[in-house]
Amino acid sequence: MSRILLKWIALFLVLAGFLSANVAFKARAYPEKPLYVSDSAMRYRYANMVSRGEQIPEVDKKLQAPEGLKVRSLLFLFQDKTIGLTYRIFSAFNPRVSFDLYLKWFVCIFSSFPVVAVFFVGSSVWKNRMSGLIAAAFYAVSIPSFERVVGHYLREEFALPFLFFSLYFFLGSIGHSQNRKAANAYGFFAGVFTFLALSSWHLSSFYFLVFLVGVAIVAFSRADLKPVMRPTLYVVGFAVLAGFLNEPLRARLFLASFSAVIGYCLVVTYAASLRFRMDRRTAAGVLIPLIIVSLVLVALLTPNRGEYGHVYSLVFSKAQFLLDKPDDPGSLSRDARLLWLGPFQSPSLFSFLYGFGAIILASIYPLGVLLRRWVRRRATQSQEIILFMSLVFFLLFLFIRRLEIFAVFFIVVLIAGIYELLRGKGLFIALSLLSVIFAFEAFKATTHLRPSPITETLRRIKRPQVERPSIHDRDRTEIFRWIERFTRADAVFLARFAVSPMIATYGQRTAVLHPIFETKHIREKVYECTSSFFRTEKELYDVCRKYGADHVLYEANQLLDNGELGDRYLTDNLKLMTDCAAFKLHFAPEGLHYFTPIFQTDYFRVFEVREKPGEQEAHYLRYSPQYDPSLFMVEEMGPSFSDSLVNVAWESIEKALGLVQHAAALAAEGGFSDAARMFNIALGLMPRLDRARLALAQCYRRIGRYDLAVAEYRKMIELDPLNVRVYIALAGNYREQNLLMRAVDVLQEGLELLPMDLNLQYRVAENYRDLGDTAEAVEYYERILEIDPSNGYARNEIERLRGITDKFQ
Repeated sequence: MSRILLKWIALFLVLAGFLSANVAFKARAYPEKPLYVSDSAMRYRYANMVSRGEQIPEVDKKLQAPEGLKVRSLLFLFQDKTIGLTYRIFSAFNPRVSFDLYLKWFVCIFSSFPVVAVFFVGSSVWKNRMSGLIAAAFYAVSIPSFERVVGHYLREEFALPFLFFSLYFFLGSIGHSQNRKAANAYGFFAGVFTFLALSSWHLSSFYFLVFLVGVAIVAFSRADLKPVMRPTLYVVGFAVLAGFLNEPLRARLFLASFSAVIGYCLVVTYAASLRFRMDRRTAAGVLIPLIIVSLVLVALLTPNRGEYGHVYSLVFSKAQFLLDKPDDPGSLSRDARLLWLGPFQSPSLFSFLYGFGAIILASIYPLGVLLRRWVRRRATQSQEIILFMSLVFFLLFLFIRRLEIFAVFFIVVLIAGIYELLRGKGLFIALSLLSVIFAFEAFKATTHLRPSPITETLRRIKRPQVERPSIHDRDRTEIFRWIERFTRADAVFLARFAVSPMIATYGQRTAVLHPIFETKHIREKVYECTSSFFRTEKELYDVCRKYGADHVLYEANQLLDNGELGDRYLTDNLKLMTDCAAFKLHFAPEGLHYFTPIFQTDYFRVFEVREKPGEQEAHYLRYSPQYDPSLFMVEEMGPSFSDSLVNVAWESIEKALGLVQHAAALAAEGGFSDAARMFNIALGLMPRLDRARLALAQCYRRIGRYDLAVAEYRKMIELDPLNVRVYIALAGNYREQNLLMRAVDVLQEGLELLPMDLNLQYRVAENYRDLGDTAEAVEYYERILEIDPSNGYARNEIERLRGITDKFQ
């Protein structure tokens, strides 16, 4: 085997190792069956449709009731169709793999291909493969390269490989400018990957805009325009083709967008420079006014330019307030408040230091050298493009955190330059320091989402931004299962925009809102519906009637969260009166005239919109501390809602939860007696904290004190007779003692209050089955089928048990 072949094999294995590491970091933290939220739930809905052979509707009536969501013109479906179709092919050979598992691994693997792209880009820019390996190594372990992927289903996971491979082929065309055929081949593939990227993700157009600005600056700063402009012709040409063929791009008038217009201006100016033999200064003198005039005309003549007003408003507001979100929401426009959430926030000091601190330090030297080379006109055109993209996207990342996915790519390409820029002893020292930084980044990647010395140190500098503490894990699975089983198939829900797609995807019901804000109409609708919760009950009712909503899905944080990420900030309702709809839905549902509470989890409440207003009958909702008026001292509030009293309640909650967490740690180490004492202290602060009482009873069971466990369970049933988990836990307590009939009695006690609960029905059937009473077991499995006719497990158990009976007879 030749030495060259061995080198290529070694290179392939090392690169495969970096790729596998990046995949592993994502897969390790990725839930086995994630419940996708917000717009991820929408994308999952359509990918799942394709995987089942269903047609994606042109207008989806399950979202944006009553008018429906224009799916094909608003959403980029290339990714969903690709995943759905490839799953159908894959499942034909391996039907045991679920769509959820396939989606997880598709996302983790495909989104890791930028590791390969950054290797090629680094090798091309710095003219050696070792630099490419350094870039790939740092990208593979950097937190921003995989943090956003975990547990999500995003367009960027699919589009980034196309964008970065397009960049590689563009730079390759520049590098092979002396070989016309090679340069054209590289340019052609740069155009193809640009076409795929633009057809996959709306933010690709923004990347394209930044890229073309950089290309213009680099190209027209040199006497010879051809090396840079040759691949630019291919890229712009394929972008125009995408604008014609891709329906969402057509709907957005991409061919009249700022990025497309700059592309046209570059092509026209280059053609004019060839025709009239202009020098670069004359050509630049033509290009700049041509771009300005063209952009002004497009801004004036394009009819839907206002659809992107929320983006312009956000950028202006962030510049106005120096990236610091103001305490007064009224100082921001509605559009800015609506978009200044989640990934559109600026990075906190914690997230900046955690994600970028070390790699920024590693990039300082090559950045300084490149800047000096640029000033002296000694940098290559490829290096100038990387310099421009790294600086611009780093600054943009400070404005919008989600742009970290671009910033980290270009920063690691800069880091890779150290191998090319240094020689001798300096290179040895630099590589030694890089090894330390790489080990540091790798440690962060392997401990991501877990406490580590690094995160604890950073928390002392600046605590990460977090939401209110949660008394429970947000019980999304339970609420959407209930919605699907116990509401009409044509039910329409008014809910927060982030959770609305989950109602359509997992609850199979219609939602009024969704979180795709590209149209002005939906932004105004989201603001109107969200604001209605903080007006009178009648005004909320009128909004429900206006959009045909017959149910309301309410969340505890709608009232309790007065932070800058909450609905109250979003709608400029930090100051509230206690006669607003949200207060009544939260603390006084018995006094509602237009809504009837019909179900509650720990976090969610479901209300039915009444056809006629009036007094309602008495109702019972299971207990949740977040809805406890006494815990939040509601009687002391008067006419104005008091956040100070809420904060006092949260302090008590945080203290109790801290004790519960400490007790759980003791129990995990086998210290059940000490854990029981700690749980009792927590229950002294919050007597109705069922998580603590359930854990306390479990500790008693582990030390053999079943009598004390029964007492705790009975206390919970007395406080909250509708808590299914308690009946199941108490029945389990008796099963451990082989008292199966006592377990059946407890479960039937729960079924008297909750006759439709499938979990209780299951447990009764299983206990009768274990007792050998086949007839009773079959009867309860048949009850399950009456409630849920599609339940395959119950049907199989009935057939199995009847088969056993027939064989015995």
